[in-house]
Amino acid sequence: MAINLYQRNSGVSNTLSYLAPNVCGQMGIIFVGIRAGIIPSSVTDTNNNLWVLVNSTSTNVGDVAFFICLSLVAGVNTVTVNGTSAAANFILTEFTAPIGVQTLNGPQNVGNDFTSLASYFNSSSSFQHVLLVGSFANAGNPTWSCSATIVDQTHDSINNNSTVLAMLSSSAALNTITFTATPTQSSAFILGLVLNG
Repeated sequence: MAINLYQRNSGVSNTLSYLAPNVCGQMGIIFVGIRAGIIPSSVTDTNNNLWVLVNSTSTNVGDVAFFICLSLVAGVNTVTVNGTSAAANFILTEFTAPIGVQTLNGPQNVGNDFTSLASYFNSSSSFQHVLLVGSFANAGNPTWSCSATIVDQTHDSINNNSTVLAMLSSSAALNTITFTATPTQSSAFILGLVLNG
């Protein structure tokens, strides 16, 4: 079964709406990055879907987390991040449902070197898509380039950090993933999800 990105939306907020109604049975994936605050305690939405924290990390740069809903209820939907007072770099996605999901843990506080990722993402296992999200402390709103396709990005001008979501298709190897930014960023942490059909 092919996995496709159905829709996405992003913003710097604790509440964000999907731009189109969710389709019954598809998968929701949320990325939350916070420069000042704590990893959210939970995610809720207006359709009473169950969101599960599947991967997170906390560093002196900030906090980052993935939440997944394995089977969305159909309908218009607004999602809320709970348990943090700080606004989040918030990226919503909806995918045609994959069979399997596997987490990847990338580098933390890697300084200015975002290109040497092969040692973290060196798996040759089969996959249809890999989602990689980086959260970066920086001196401005950067322009990104990546060996994977950049799907979305947000920049929190108050707390001065950026997030970027990239997607790699099965035509490329995991160990070819690189991130570069202009201007140079001060530090980063990167998490990933493998989607198998």
